[in-house]
Amino acid sequence: MGAMIVKEIRQLIRDRKEMLVLLLMPVVLISILGAALGGQFNPGEGTLTVRMALVDQGDRQQQWEHFRMEADQVDLDPAFSGLLEELGQELSLPDLFQDTLTGPDWGETFEITQVATEEQAHMLLQNGEVHGYWLFPEDYRLATWRQMFLRSDQSVPDLELVLGRDTGLRGRIASGITAGFLDQMNLGKELTYALGETLFTSERADLQQVMTRMEELGADVIGPGVDGQDERLNTITAFEYYAVGMAAMFALYTAIFIAHGSYREKRDHVFDRLLLAGISPVSYMSSKMIAGTILSMVQVLILFGFSRMVHGVHFPDPLSFAAVTLGLCLAVGSLATLLISLSFRRNSPELIGLFDGGVVTVMAFLGGSFIPVQNTSDALWVLGGWLPNGAALRGYLSILRGAEASVTLSTLIPSLLTTTAVLMLAIMIFPRRSETT
Repeated sequence: MGAMIVKEIRQLIRDRKEMLVLLLMPVVLISILGAALGGQFNPGEGTLTVRMALVDQGDRQQQWEHFRMEADQVDLDPAFSGLLEELGQELSLPDLFQDTLTGPDWGETFEITQVATEEQAHMLLQNGEVHGYWLFPEDYRLATWRQMFLRSDQSVPDLELVLGRDTGLRGRIASGITAGFLDQMNLGKELTYALGETLFTSERADLQQVMTRMEELGADVIGPGVDGQDERLNTITAFEYYAVGMAAMFALYTAIFIAHGSYREKRDHVFDRLLLAGISPVSYMSSKMIAGTILSMVQVLILFGFSRMVHGVHFPDPLSFAAVTLGLCLAVGSLATLLISLSFRRNSPELIGLFDGGVVTVMAFLGGSFIPVQNTSDALWVLGGWLPNGAALRGYLSILRGAEASVTLSTLIPSLLTTTAVLMLAIMIFPRRSETT
């Protein structure tokens, strides 16, 4: 088996056309795409815009007057009256939410259109003028003030988020900031509960101290990252993205190279002579998978070595990098065995040519090698995660962002399941010894 693996490596070295496809072409594409599309990845050079409508069905002044009438009926210390007036106005949550969206952190990301009714917001969504809208119900402020200051058991109406179809990354940003806002609302409620002994007795609370503490506790709540990731993770540059995308894509061509070589062996009766020499089909297929794994690993390491030296692409977690690379290369090896089985079963290289001519391109698109598909469609993003190249791309990007190893490794689970299924299918399709002669 070792001799057969060495043979595959020597064959690749002698085949200059394949060397050109597997090594030189991705190097050129990394440099061209990274330089041409840098503005779409670097912050400040190409900002993703989320257009949203905001519907506030409540009247702030009316609801505040209503709340003050209820608060006056509660046995509160007179010294707290002025503090409650100022603190309550500060904690008008719909207004806080809008201030967050238009503030320095998110102002360049969101374009907010404020409308009076849900019907108007829905019309904007149907016309494609917004990606979605938020709806604050009529008694939202009143219910939150009751819970925060009067310890009411009345539930707060739900803040509604309505998104259009295929909003992709924009939808996840809107969902993430909504979840962060709700977390901050709960934080404010718990903080006022914690200050309850002060608020409902004659001890005077310091408003500035309270607000400062709330800002400290809530600073990391509004604005969670996409897919649960912290926005403080590293930013991905275009060179980093396309180094990963091209490496994941062109690794698939290694499977095609292995499959073409195997079919030539069958056509030239080399495979028959191997069977006569006592090489079992299992050993033959195992050598092809191992060869595909090793060759793709060498290819990926060369590409990333070039990217580090020329474009400064550096993976800060070597162990996670090794795990993602091994997962990708095992998938390439299993894909090579499937193509071999199909070509041997049909006694034709047509399916290998089909994979080379179109399937790889489709897999590269779904996996995100050309563009970040999460910006286009949630469905494509989910589907791409089940492909070996898509899962590897996510894993590599997770490492570059500086995410935890557990987050990175979780991206490999769908790919490993797909790899196992492909390998089992290849074994079932491969002709028996009597059928190969």
